[in-house]
Amino acid sequence: MTELTIKEWAKTYVKYKDMIPRIVESISETENGIVVSQKTGEKITYLCMESIEALNPGSITNERIVCLNTKKNLDWLLKNWDLVKNKRTVFIFVNLDKAESWAINPLLHSAITEKKSLKQGLIALFESVPEASP
Repeated sequence: MTELTIKEWAKTYVKYKDMIPRIVESISETENGIVVSQKTGEKITYLCMESIEALNPGSITNERIVCLNTKKNLDWLLKNWDLVKNKRTVFIFVNLDKAESWAINPLLHSAITEKKSLKQGLIALFESVPEASP
């Protein structure tokens, strides 16, 4: 059996999420991920990377970031929360072996969650999916 890459997983994820609305027009691959073109004219970029440690939080805008569900990636998100909490982006943490994931939109999450419970909440989400092997 061939193992999925994060990019292949992201394409499958997008197709699955589009089963009912049927708004995806095309999915094209880029060097760092995929771009989803919708019938509305909107394009959504998915950055696919095992580790987000080298990601510059200041360069994040409104893309989807797909990464492995590892403690290092969770730690990066916690450390950089204040820099990404006002961005229209979604982080998707995935375990490729188990085909399980969890996602968080920092902008929405910041609006509905108290800062003092942030770390506990993110750890609970992280632990809801088995940690991925890098």
